[in-house]
Amino acid sequence: MSAEDSCAGGLLDRKQAALILGYRSTISIKRLEQAGRLKPIWINSRVVRYRLEDIENLITNGGG
Repeated sequence: MSAEDSCAGGLLDRKQAALILGYRSTISIKRLEQAGRLKPIWINSRVVRYRLEDIENLITNGGG
């Protein structure tokens, strides 16, 4: 299954983003947010998503 198959509308949750970037934990995704390297899209106070394009940019630019 490709990254595009796993997300609807190009948005990923933390677990999906971690999987694509090769991290075992979603804590690493939070750290990328805090460092300003990954921009979160907050749906509401508890739900956050990330653009697939941003994840792919991290991979190609050596950030993931």
